[in-house]
Amino acid sequence: MITQAILDFANSLLGAVFSLIPDSVRAPGWVIGAVDAMRGLFVSASTMGVWIPLDIGFAAAALIMHVYIGGGVIKAVRILISHFTGGGGSAA
Repeated sequence: MITQAILDFANSLLGAVFSLIPDSVRAPGWVIGAVDAMRGLFVSASTMGVWIPLDIGFAAAALIMHVYIGGGVIKAVRILISHFTGGGGSAA
């Protein structure tokens, strides 16, 4: 219940931050091009699934990426919180 409340708060906070961005702001062309190139790469690689089980590899890579991002977010939050404790220890 506490975790759900924290996630709901973070979701509403993120929504509030994104609502401040005007609708006229668009992603640069190189970002969209990079996303399209990555999508093409994954589509091309997924056709090799007959010989190599790439779905498992992509799932494992995504899991590892999410774990690293989650760890980085937790570490950043711990570092920010350590600044408010009056220097009671380093979280880095």
